[in-house]
Amino acid sequence: MTTVRGEVRQPKPGDFSLAAGYRLERLVGGLTWASNACVTPDGDLYVLEAGFSYPYVFTTARLSRVLPDGHTEVVAEDFNGPAVGLLWHEGAFLVTHRGTLSRVGLDGSRVDLVTDLPAWGDHHTNHLEMVDGQLYFGQGSATNAGFVGPDNLIPFGWLERHPDFCDVPPYDVTLTGVNMTSRGSLNPFATRVTGPFLPFDQQSAPGQVVPGQAKATGVIYRCNPDGTGLSVHAWGFRNPYSIATAPDGRMFCLDQGSDARGSRPLRSLDTIWEVKPGAWYGFPDFLGGRRVADLAAEQEWDGETSFVMAQHPERQLPYAQVPEVHAAAVQMQFAPGDGFGFPGHAFVACFGSGAPLTTGGKLIKTPQGVRRFDPTTRELYEFYGNENPGVGGSGPERPTAVRFSPDGSEMYVADYGIFGVPKTGALWRISRE
Repeated sequence: MTTVRGEVRQPKPGDFSLAAGYRLERLVGGLTWASNACVTPDGDLYVLEAGFSYPYVFTTARLSRVLPDGHTEVVAEDFNGPAVGLLWHEGAFLVTHRGTLSRVGLDGSRVDLVTDLPAWGDHHTNHLEMVDGQLYFGQGSATNAGFVGPDNLIPFGWLERHPDFCDVPPYDVTLTGVNMTSRGSLNPFATRVTGPFLPFDQQSAPGQVVPGQAKATGVIYRCNPDGTGLSVHAWGFRNPYSIATAPDGRMFCLDQGSDARGSRPLRSLDTIWEVKPGAWYGFPDFLGGRRVADLAAEQEWDGETSFVMAQHPERQLPYAQVPEVHAAAVQMQFAPGDGFGFPGHAFVACFGSGAPLTTGGKLIKTPQGVRRFDPTTRELYEFYGNENPGVGGSGPERPTAVRFSPDGSEMYVADYGIFGVPKTGALWRISRE
């Protein structure tokens, strides 16, 4: 077992806040875009660095062990950034990175279990959860709100590299013929017309059927721990970033809301869904559980809001939502037992907005911190809050994951750092005083 010494940070008015009765320690600094952490049953601590940040910047994605003095020792690297999911299973790590699920040994050996997932768009291959011996993880959508548009070139950077990429349904979808007109791609003055579930500059027609594919976007996958038996467990998500299992066995998903950008610049709330096998959650005709037309009316957007799917499966309704737009809630985990406090509650890492890239050019302040979610009341409460983002802050800047120690007494917070700035990330520990 590794005991990592940390530097205790006390809450400061106007800097950061922390729930009474808890203390915050910084264990590791100088990380580049930390995305996850993991504690083995023996108590050894590991941290994952994503290796990718918007606007389409790549660095080295790596898994490292945290040493007692706060330094790190690389275990494996050169994953397909962003590396996001990290889970300990039967003596090795399971890691999700762009389009891939891998098993990584303590000696750094790596076996790719699932490959070629459709992860070249805005959203990627996300967090992992093991439930009753089965592995679950989300794959995000290619687009913001269902249509490839100029925002996928600037700032998201993938359209030029992958011009044929688009959202991919897991089942056959019949289209209504709705298309969106935009300017962009390589010629900013050219007008392009693009349909849903189609590459940029390809129009849809009424009654056109887009074939479903086993490897799809906007879905939650299920497979065996060795990667076999991959199937779609549920679909119709925008970006199902993390899955969490409540003490009563219910499965929940944290799905990120849409941004004010692209061909349908409509913002919606991050949503907590109760996940049911085979169920459909509304994307792209419903964003955060709301009809596109209703969001457009509220936000005074006069673009095309008709349904793009000719038929809808039975639609699920949100279980709960993060009340602020652009919160970018990225990961949640239920507290195991009562060692940390708040038994039965989940804790949600909120990255905060990517303003001005995702907010229609507006510089707005959104939650950067950790929220506590009570599944009984369906309410979220602030647990940790970064009130002084940027250079000079003394707490976690942009939380990307919350993970608990095996005995449930300590929470570890992976901290991305300052947006787009390497070596500003960290790993933190929160425990009872």
